[in-house]
Amino acid sequence: MEKIPFSLRVYLLFTFLGFLLYAHAFQGSFYYDDIPNIIENPNTLKPFNVIQEFWKQGIIKHRWVAFFSFSLNYQWSGFQTWSYRLVNLMIHILNACLVWQIMRRLFSYSKEPGDPKWFALMIALIFLVHPIQTQGVTYVVQRMESLASFFYLGGFLCFILSFETSQRTQWGYRLFCCLCFILGIWT
Repeated sequence: MEKIPFSLRVYLLFTFLGFLLYAHAFQGSFYYDDIPNIIENPNTLKPFNVIQEFWKQGIIKHRWVAFFSFSLNYQWSGFQTWSYRLVNLMIHILNACLVWQIMRRLFSYSKEPGDPKWFALMIALIFLVHPIQTQGVTYVVQRMESLASFFYLGGFLCFILSFETSQRTQWGYRLFCCLCFILGIWT
């Protein structure tokens, strides 16, 4: 039997810890800004209303990526809060994976002794389990923050990868970096 790659073990660890730490939050209800932004927002009921509203209000005025994700969430499960928090948790776990990948790459340039993957793992674990991150998972409307972080971290990783690859593929990473920047702004 083949050995499980270290990266896959890290991703499984993040998933296990994420669910272990935040599973209790799936039973909560909508709070504060969740109500006007999700429940009372007529665009939540139809995903493509969000995009139409985006073009009516103008490019800069609307956080349409986050609202589109709320609308897709509604299409999936209505106003059942567990599903909104599940998506928030998945975004948070993906963010921890991106932090690990970024730190691993940045530490690989260091002249310090030690394996960079372990330093990166510690930083990403702190990111995953730190209490300040609780709001991004349990407070549904904070998906805006988590998604913006996702696009920022994804763009930063693509920027790093653009310098680590051949000249043929680096422009793809740079274009994806720009796309992440734009989506982050619209989140």
